[in-house]
Amino acid sequence: MGGRPKPTWEEVVKLFEKRDYILLETEYVNSKVKMQYICRKHEEEGIQSIGYSNIKKGIGCKYCGREVTAEKQKLDFHVVKEAFEKDGYTLLENNYIKNNVPMSYSCPHHPEKSLKITYADRKNGKGCPYCANVVKYTIEEVKEIFGQSGYILLEKEYKNNRTHMQYICPHHPDKKLEMTLKSYVVKGSRCPYCSGVGRASFEQVKSAFNNSKFVLLEDEYKSLNSKMKCYCINHPEIIQFKTYHSIRKGHGCTYCKGLAKHRYEDVKAKFEDKNYTLISKEYKHNQSKLKYRCNIHSDKVRTISYHSLLAGHGCSDCAFDNSRMDFANVKSLFESKNYTLVSTAKDYKNCYSVLLYICKKHPEEIREITYDRVRDNHGCFECYMERNRGENHPKWNHDKTMEERIVDRSYPEYHRWRTDVFIRDSRTCRCCGSTKNIVAHHKDGYGWCRERRTDIENGVTLCSECHTDFHNIYGNLNNTEQQYNEWITRKRALN
Repeated sequence: MGGRPKPTWEEVVKLFEKRDYILLETEYVNSKVKMQYICRKHEEEGIQSIGYSNIKKGIGCKYCGREVTAEKQKLDFHVVKEAFEKDGYTLLENNYIKNNVPMSYSCPHHPEKSLKITYADRKNGKGCPYCANVVKYTIEEVKEIFGQSGYILLEKEYKNNRTHMQYICPHHPDKKLEMTLKSYVVKGSRCPYCSGVGRASFEQVKSAFNNSKFVLLEDEYKSLNSKMKCYCINHPEIIQFKTYHSIRKGHGCTYCKGLAKHRYEDVKAKFEDKNYTLISKEYKHNQSKLKYRCNIHSDKVRTISYHSLLAGHGCSDCAFDNSRMDFANVKSLFESKNYTLVSTAKDYKNCYSVLLYICKKHPEEIREITYDRVRDNHGCFECYMERNRGENHPKWNHDKTMEERIVDRSYPEYHRWRTDVFIRDSRTCRCCGSTKNIVAHHKDGYGWCRERRTDIENGVTLCSECHTDFHNIYGNLNNTEQQYNEWITRKRALN
């Protein structure tokens, strides 16, 4: 068999040495089997493996490849320097390595700080952490910040600005206080007792409940958001749980406001008011599905949520019966359109039932239509065409002269002639019997025989293919009925 000869072991070793690799194998199998090696430039990265065919293609140490790619993509130092200087920063480096290597710089507002940032972060809009107030403070700096308000910080370690730290207020040294650095710096929070929002006493809590018309059943107060047992003086039989926080916000009895969970008895009574029988034995909430039976249409069990029931929804059959138009009104609508309704009340079931009618203006045909379409102003096609033909058509161009319309064949008499020819021939080509791409052909040409331009006996339905065939033989000018008769006789003889 032909092909490339298998390289010798010496050739393989020589190629690895040429790439500055240390080959760890003792034999060569084939070009696809991977062989272990160490790159002398990146010995610290350990052992790598590669096939002889790949190393011949120029593939090798992945770390060397990354350095080559980084060098190709490396930005000019002046571009990096401009990115720092546009916001007033001074870059303290003399060369640029790559975008994820931190570089030293100085901020004009904090020149005493030693700052570092990568070009990738700088390009994404990041800058001096002290200007952005996102720097991590030391415990000494945090103590100094708290000390500006006279507070004594009790912590020995600072973790982050969301960690609660204990402190002492000089005006309330007996109170246990906690606050995050974020609350102090960003929100401007201070000692709650100095601000008048400190922990309330049990007497204050009890008084607040009494002012909201509640009788408190607890003996102690724990916290602002702890639920406390109570009852409303207007609904003493119902035990409720309220927080001091909600009472302070003005929240009151949900039963007085009609916002409480409905009782099963009230839900059942509401179903009975709608002439329904509630089958479900338990009520969870106003979105849970409840089984019921309509007393009028009791043949099936239905489901509905209490929320939907209150919104006016219910038995679909009852809704259909209520929305069904009375037959007398249907008949009245047909008469207002100048139609005589042939169908009887038995034929009318809903607005989609097909009804028979006669147009008084065109009584030669019994037509079909639904009440829904009559209501949407559909009806007799001939009446529609009369209302929208000629000058009544929305696209009628009033600037065109009659002579121009005759040349363009865009006048009502021509359109009517064309339609009548199609109807007479059942929209079928008189030559081949096709019903696709039909045209109305003038036997005596439209250009020279003016008196027969709209004569239906001068027209015949042809498909576009047969029509083109005729004019390819006899041309497009001065065509005659004799030419058509010769052509159609010949075509039928061939078929």
